[in-house]
Amino acid sequence: DLQELGHGTDTFGPIHRDLHLGNILFHGSRVGVIDFDLCGLGHYLLDLAVLLNALRIQRQDCFWKMRETLFESYEREISLPDGYRRYLMTFHAMRHVARLNRELRALTSEANRHRASGPHVLRNVVAWMQTSYLKN
Repeated sequence: DLQELGHGTDTFGPIHRDLHLGNILFHGSRVGVIDFDLCGLGHYLLDLAVLLNALRIQRQDCFWKMRETLFESYEREISLPDGYRRYLMTFHAMRHVARLNRELRALTSEANRHRASGPHVLRNVVAWMQTSYLKN
């Protein structure tokens, strides 16, 4: 799926990779981003996928309105690629798999076993696939 998206400068370049609400600061009409530890090269849509996931979890009351406003605002600056919603689902699936892999590794590590929440994460991933990914 991502091969079709390509690596052109209109879809790929420097990204934050951890663009959740805790890393976005607002001051009046100004917006800033912090915590660039995971910054690197990637598809721009990955940053949108991370932000949308954070909005879905933390702002359920107005998620759909915020999502559409985000897309509209983004497109005022940069065009979203054709099929961007499908690509966003791919990025969501990739993030779920990465999270599940981290949890499975924690289960096999004596030092981290007590912090592992593998069964909870697995239930969430399966629920997401049933309600979101498989329907699109």
